[in-house]
Parts: sequence; structure tokens; C-alpha cells
Amino acid sequence: MRFRRLPLFSILALLLLAAPVAAGIHYEATNRTEPIEGGGKPQTTRVEAWVDGESARIDIRDSGDQSLDQGTWLVTTNGGETMYLVNPEEQNYLRIDLAQALNTLAVIEEATGGMMNLEFTDPEFEKTLEEDGPDLLGHDTRHYRYRMAWGIKLKMMGMGRESRFELEQDVWATDAIEDPAFGVWMRKLPRETGNDSIDRLIALQSDALRGLPLKSDGTQTMYNKKGKVTSKVRTSQEVTLLEQDVEVDPARFEIPAEFEEIVVELPEDEGGKSPFGKLFGRKKGDG
Repeated sequence: MRFRRLPLFSILALLLLAAPVAAGIHYEATNRTEPIEGGGKPQTTRVEAWVDGESARIDIRDSGDQSLDQGTWLVTTNGGETMYLVNPEEQNYLRIDLAQALNTLAVIEEATGGMMNLEFTDPEFEKTLEEDGPDLLGHDTRHYRYRMAWGIKLKMMGMGRESRFELEQDVWATDAIEDPAFGVWMRKLPRETGNDSIDRLIALQSDALRGLPLKSDGTQTMYNKKGKVTSKVRTSQEVTLLEQDVEVDPARFEIPAEFEEIVVELPEDEGGKSPFGKLFGRKKGDG
């Protein structure tokens, strides 16, 4: 079993210290995606997770997601600011960091003199509903409905492509769960990325939605420059089992010391040239 996708950003070594067994959360959740337009196949992913404060581990039990193999697991010890994807069969792991990935894109843009550029534009957020929700897994919930959208502009070698992404979602959240790492899988949004447009959307959503999600349903739609739908997918996510005040061994959040970290860096030749800069006749760091 091998990772199907490797992000282009640096991976730092992880060292976790063991501590006494603590009370935490154990839950199971199911994610489903169903294509409406644009092709594709329905996918279902089931996870089992353990949470204790800022720490969380999410085991992929059944995967329909091409980026996550069954048997792999995600782990964080800082509330999701840094995530690691661990492959126990291959005995390796890699760091998942959206902010660092966006920084790598900026490095590529600089190396190519702006001839390769990815830009996020015109972020929009609108909350259209807030009301009392049903009891879910023994907890009161609040029902939110919102719409979130942003544009994407990609330029490469003088050629450009524009699209727009729109997310419409219903969320049922509870304020009865205080462990911030519970939202790592269910919310999936980082705290900040360093990109102004994305961070603005994250902040708007965080301000509009209180508590942590137990269930969500929505649609994700991609439009081309002319406003035509190129892809539309129905999504759902739901916690199906929730156990609180359970004993969680901190060792569960540790990556075995013998596991090898996967380090993916922008390659350079002996002269310190970036392959991207070479492609466009530039050296890495040239102004």
C-alpha cells in the first residue's frame, strides 16, 4: 500500500511524549459523496477516531477517498494546525499543511517570474438560516445553513484558466463538546492558511457557526469562466457513534519512532537552480 498523493511541501519530524491515560472522546463517522453533474462515482468513507483536547487520531476504516488508503490514519496534537498522514503498512508518514502548501505555490510563482500563478479571488459567505436543531446522539443541536464561494485563477506560461467554487451546506452543531480536536475531521477547515482570501472565509464561517458539527449535508459546485457548471457533488457527513469520558491512552497519538518521514521538496540541481526557474530561463532567487 502506498500513498496515492504527495503534497509539495516540507515535512518536519514529529516527537510526542507519553503521558498518563486521560478521559477523552471515541467516535465513528461516515462521509458520503454523490456526483450530480460532471461524472464520477459515489464514494463512502468510514472512520473511527479518538480525541483528547488538542489531540486527535482518525483511523480510515473504509475508504472511498482516492487520497486516503484504508488502514492509514491521521493524527494531530495541536488541534489540527499540523496534521500527519500515517501509513502503518509502509511504516512512513507525511505532514499535511495547507499553509505550507500555499507557501510552496508562492515559491514556484517567484521562481517562474510570475509565469505560473494560482490566485483565490472574491470570497463570499452568507448565513441563510439559524434555528434549533434535533437531538443527535443525546445532545441538543443548532441548525445552520450557509453558502460559501470563491474564485480560482490559474495562469501558466501565458495561458489562464478561471473557475468558481460554491459550497451550500446545512450543519447541525452542538456546544456540548469542548475538545477542539473533535472538529479536525468533521469541520476540516484549518485555523488559518496565510492566504488572505481563504482565511477570510474561515473566519466568517467560524464567527457564524457555534459549536462542533455532528452532521452536515450540502452540495459543492464548480463553474467555469462562463458560469457553466462543470462539476456538482452532493456531500454528507455524520457522527454515527459518540462515546464521551472514555479512557484514551496518549500513546495512541504517537507516531512510532521507527517510521520514516516522507520529505518532498522542490528539487534543485548542483548549481542551486529550481527546475521551474530553469524552465523559464531563471535561477532560483532571481528577481
